[in-house]
Amino acid sequence: MIRQQVAAIDAAVAAGVVSIVKVSVWGARPGGKLAEGAHWEIEQRLRAAPVASTVLQPSGFMQNFLTGAAASTDDGEVIGLAGDWRVSYIDCFDIAASAAALLTRPTDDGGPFVLTGPEALTQAAIAAKLSAAFGRPVRAVELTATEMASRITARGLPEWFAADVVELWREVAAGSLSTVTTAVRDLTGRGPRTFDEFLATSP
Repeated sequence: MIRQQVAAIDAAVAAGVVSIVKVSVWGARPGGKLAEGAHWEIEQRLRAAPVASTVLQPSGFMQNFLTGAAASTDDGEVIGLAGDWRVSYIDCFDIAASAAALLTRPTDDGGPFVLTGPEALTQAAIAAKLSAAFGRPVRAVELTATEMASRITARGLPEWFAADVVELWREVAAGSLSTVTTAVRDLTGRGPRTFDEFLATSP
């Protein structure tokens, strides 16, 4: 990902592009696990490039619950570490709208802009909303760190990857993605979609 995105930045600069908006990840930082560290390095490369740039750092995608990218069982249950933690999931529609606003109305503020939905939801609340939308029960399954790591390695992924995923989940359970921001409204002039609105407009 680092190689691909840096190449895209270099190509854009060479082509005379005057402004770049990068979709990063909330929590990007040096030494961050998995995508957090990679996105941070790309952000630094972008800021050093001779072009105006802005960074967007969205919360978890609502779309992940429909594409299979969210943590789930083969039966479609929602899984996560035990606890009453919350995530301010965002509809990718609002990420795109925020990027479009910045590309058409450039700003001197390079961000990062942390993009979230309008509410922070528990996994149980997400499961209830999915149940209503799908017309079938969807359960929220709470796992220990060991159980989550075992599920990941059982799929053939390496232990180091499982350990990094579990560490990221621990951070989420501690509230790393629970804050709700006004960035979407500030950039687009309207509030972000709720999870219910996302489900109502999804195919």
